[in-house]
Amino acid sequence: MKQAYLIMAHTNISQLCRLVSVLDHPNNDIFIHADKKWLSFSEKDIRAICKNSDIEFVKRIDVVWGDYSQIECEMNLFRAAVSKADYKYLHLISGFDFPLKPIEIINAFFERHYPAQFVYYDRENDAELAATRCREYHVLQRYTGKRKNTSGLIKKIEDLSLGLQRRIGINRLRNTDIKLLGKGANWVSITGEFATYLVGKTKEIEKQFKFTVCCDEVFLHTVLKQSCYVKDLYKSDIKDKNDHLYTNLVYTDWMRGRPYTFRIDDYDELIESPYMFARKFDETVDKDILDKIERYVRKSSGKMSSEIK
Repeated sequence: MKQAYLIMAHTNISQLCRLVSVLDHPNNDIFIHADKKWLSFSEKDIRAICKNSDIEFVKRIDVVWGDYSQIECEMNLFRAAVSKADYKYLHLISGFDFPLKPIEIINAFFERHYPAQFVYYDRENDAELAATRCREYHVLQRYTGKRKNTSGLIKKIEDLSLGLQRRIGINRLRNTDIKLLGKGANWVSITGEFATYLVGKTKEIEKQFKFTVCCDEVFLHTVLKQSCYVKDLYKSDIKDKNDHLYTNLVYTDWMRGRPYTFRIDDYDELIESPYMFARKFDETVDKDILDKIERYVRKSSGKMSSEIK
């Protein structure tokens, strides 16, 4: 059964083409969302290098950091995939991600661990952290974004709105069991069955998470936690060099950056890690690391099969 790779991208066509080229395989289909603000994006650049996979481009929307448009974009990708075929797994990744192993090894790993859900939860206080993001109505989040690029007036209005809501007792979670909320990394690998279930919750997701902040890291985790699929969360005794494991199997370094952009000196650490993917990479920062990893992952999968636990 095929697997689907869902990519959210907003810049750097060369790097996106590189990513698609290593994912291109007869057992994969690829779905791409290119941010509407990316004016120079052209589908033909991607189609020209995709020889084996079916590729689809979902409707382009203007995605704003922290806004509901992030959830809308992810849901559009999931919906496009479950509407096309019954996939074993759907992998949501960004255009700045890159595989750390040959695609045959990655697909075989997920096949072998079916029906595990590869979703990472913040282990400490994830429910309370989730609650802080959706307790009030963040009506201007679409215009504030990351705030550092926002005019002082809009920030002040949003802060006044949030303060007023707290003073008059507005609480969107008043009738919600906080323990049933979840939060973690939005990049996931989920089964086709759970993806179909998630798409079926579209109306409930919009009602609960529209006008919230950064709930792209909350909505899927909350739906999963409240479903029968939560019993299938991936667990492993394997640890990375920090005695930790991101159970979505996407390595992200939050110690050196927000997140850190990997460089050539990180090559050994990445290749020796237990992860299937890593982020973040940026050709404009260090192209050599991507060149070296790409050469590695294109090798025969036979040599590496014993490395997958």
